[in-house]
Amino acid sequence: MDEVTTTVTLGERVTEEIGLAHLHLHMLRHTFCSAMLAAGHDALILRDLMGHASVVTTQGYAHVTSTQRRRAVASIDALLREAA
Repeated sequence: MDEVTTTVTLGERVTEEIGLAHLHLHMLRHTFCSAMLAAGHDALILRDLMGHASVVTTQGYAHVTSTQRRRAVASIDALLREAA
């Protein structure tokens, strides 16, 4: 068995034992990337941390929340009010 297969098998066994068999280790990559984006880290940094050649691939892992969207719009609104 190779290292990747061993890691996946171990992950499946652990999640099943703790009652979370529906979770997969790959989901952690999505969670990590989304959390780093929410913390304000740059997409190029995330690309490197995720080991991707292209930021386009990284974008597939980064999920933006509705709270992040609202904050982005609010920040523009504040800038426009200051300029007025």
